[in-house]
Amino acid sequence: MKLSKNVDFNQLKHLKSCPPLHWKIPECIFEKDGFVFERQESSHRVYVKEGVARPIIIPTYKDIDRDIILGLMRTATMTREKVFEFLSKCR
Repeated sequence: MKLSKNVDFNQLKHLKSCPPLHWKIPECIFEKDGFVFERQESSHRVYVKEGVARPIIIPTYKDIDRDIILGLMRTATMTREKVFEFLSKCR
């Protein structure tokens, strides 16, 4: 998997300056956290996890902005530390 625009991973530790990511990177992160692909509706993939009240919806955009990634983290109740742990495995 490749990030868009040759991203420096040290930059990602500060999500305030997080560059856009290809949709497969968040998909990998959330799958490693136990989310399972349920269905796809147009350009949006729906993932569910037992114990999480709402599904997360990952758009299949070439570039997913920081705000969408932060929203997905809130919905999934994932900490930044956990995201960065999985991010290193999803390069």
